[in-house]
Amino acid sequence: MLRRRTFGSDPDPIFNTHHVFLERLLIDPAALATRPEEAHAFLAPAFGTNMEALDEYYVHVQLHIAARLPWWHRRRGTDHAWFTTADGGGCNLNTLPRLRRSVIMAHYLKWNTTATGCGVRGKDLALPPAVPGVLEASFLARGAAPLS
Repeated sequence: MLRRRTFGSDPDPIFNTHHVFLERLLIDPAALATRPEEAHAFLAPAFGTNMEALDEYYVHVQLHIAARLPWWHRRRGTDHAWFTTADGGGCNLNTLPRLRRSVIMAHYLKWNTTATGCGVRGKDLALPPAVPGVLEASFLARGAAPLS
């Protein structure tokens, strides 16, 4: 649905966990509804990494969803999940009024009870990043390469 330009952090595996998540979600028939009106939850089709205008990107997607799909209004976004692999992305998304009720999934969520807390207990999910195993030759080769 959406395209964005690439950023310098995109090749780093920690910022591409959404690819692994989406691939595993889509091959699990028990996780998918055949008709949108039967779905219990919706995964918003936006996967931002460390990029300029991260907040604006997610607001743009939310506005698009709310304007074109009736399911956003069914529960005012509480049944929508947003996935971000940006450093601090969970913090960013929870500060956006349009997404505050939604589930935020990120590898960076600070649990605290202050007004600046990044994650909301019982609502948000902290997910570990998918990184290659240390035995993969390509991963080891990058670590052994001289610094530029």
